[in-house]
Amino acid sequence: SGELAKAWGSDKGIFFDIARNVTLYRGIKNFTPLTDEQKATVAAMPAAYREMLTAANDELLAQLEANKKKTGYTINQVDANVSNEDLFTSIISKFKGKVLLVDFWATWCGPCRMANKTIAPMKEELKDKDILYLYITGETSPLKTWENMIPDIHGEHFRLTDAQWKYLSDAFKIEGVPTYLIVDREGNTTFRQTGFPGVEKMKEELLKVTK
Repeated sequence: SGELAKAWGSDKGIFFDIARNVTLYRGIKNFTPLTDEQKATVAAMPAAYREMLTAANDELLAQLEANKKKTGYTINQVDANVSNEDLFTSIISKFKGKVLLVDFWATWCGPCRMANKTIAPMKEELKDKDILYLYITGETSPLKTWENMIPDIHGEHFRLTDAQWKYLSDAFKIEGVPTYLIVDREGNTTFRQTGFPGVEKMKEELLKVTK
């Protein structure tokens, strides 16, 4: 926004405030609280912006505090010595004998986040079935954002390196996120879908393999 300020001939103009406000607001909405430096910037902003950003930031901090008490999600480490070829096998071997719904997703992906909310009631409905929900993301999901976002996403979580993500994307021909796989008890992939498939279809496929 330095360029923008130069173009407007001032860094005090209304356009500069709006641009800065949008950037800070977007950060908060991506689960990143304001830094002390950003708070100082906000304190000097016109009242309307200041109140909006402060309220959004306070809400996020309260949510992060509440996250500390949440359960139902697990952060898993990938075995450091595993080769790319064995990566997926190594990930799913922890959960042998269960039906898996694998979700390749990213924190910055709006449709992924919407889908997580939409799928939540289905997960509740199928909780007596032996289904495990496995969430895989890569380094494009910033670590802090990811850690702050997943307490509301019940299941097993993995965050891969860029190289691991690329390998799996190629191996499973993942063209975009979200991409879903259903893996049966024997470890065979029985269903794959890129983009949100609709809950009924997903439920039908899961029930087929949990019989």
